[in-house]
Amino acid sequence: MTTSMWAGVSLLGGLGAMARTALDRAITYYHRGVYPLGIFIVNMLGTLALGVMTGVAVSSDSRLLLGTGFLGGFTTFSTWIVDSRRLIDARLRREAAINIVASLVFGVLVAAAGWTMGAWLGGSTRF
Repeated sequence: MTTSMWAGVSLLGGLGAMARTALDRAITYYHRGVYPLGIFIVNMLGTLALGVMTGVAVSSDSRLLLGTGFLGGFTTFSTWIVDSRRLIDARLRREAAINIVASLVFGVLVAAAGWTMGAWLGGSTRF
């Protein structure tokens, strides 16, 4: 990988993290419940975008820059897990279970939908 690709992944990863923080804070500002809706929406949007990219079959450089860089910084596994643990510690086990199960189930469904949309946009006959 070239130096410019490393720089691109780093820059886009930082921009993705900034976009995640901004969107999470905006959603959290309007949704003041205990459920971490901001991170859930961020992760579902990132999953959809990566699914579309995969379905379109973008180039490996684009996948590296956008998928690993921007979307890797945008989505967050660690915050999802910490939020789930925070709910468990607050004795909100039902909300924690919903957070875990909903993220997994909807994540798989959203990824499949994104992949299908991407294949359709890319003119693939696979679906």
